[in-house]
Amino acid sequence: LHSVVDESTQGNPPGLEEPVPATVTAPPMGPSDFNGAVGVVAQLPPSSGFGPSLLNEEGAEQRGSFTVRKANPFEGIVYRVYGKMNHKISCTIKGYRKLSGNFAGNTVYTGYHQTWSGKSTLTTGYVPAGGTGEFDILSCVDRSTGEIQHFRDFPDAPDSSFEHEYPLA
Repeated sequence: LHSVVDESTQGNPPGLEEPVPATVTAPPMGPSDFNGAVGVVAQLPPSSGFGPSLLNEEGAEQRGSFTVRKANPFEGIVYRVYGKMNHKISCTIKGYRKLSGNFAGNTVYTGYHQTWSGKSTLTTGYVPAGGTGEFDILSCVDRSTGEIQHFRDFPDAPDSSFEHEYPLA
């Protein structure tokens, strides 16, 4: 394991060693988000497309033996996934961004991903809302049959402003 700094002398005068780890760490491993120069080109499932999805428009979608329902608590997202009874299932969510301007037509992987497992059903943890042009692909696998289904969602935070709840006349 290679560290960005020499932990034995970080913050100490030469010759004085202290077993305290450095406070400066290396950047996280994995693909980085698009910075205008480099990025990881997305390899999306063929069925994902870019139009509205039922999950995004209606809050629920069924594909194969999977049903996914979406809730928007606390300006984030939680997914509830239903599979076949007594089958082990797992779902992985990955974040992507559709680029615009000089890079229009390209999609990059943002580096965001989370995985959850369960039996028959699972509830994801809190998924933060995305930014402009960002979308998520939730890929679910039935570990008993090998079935894989992909669900696309645009994770926009719901409008929870006071004006939205109580419009002024």
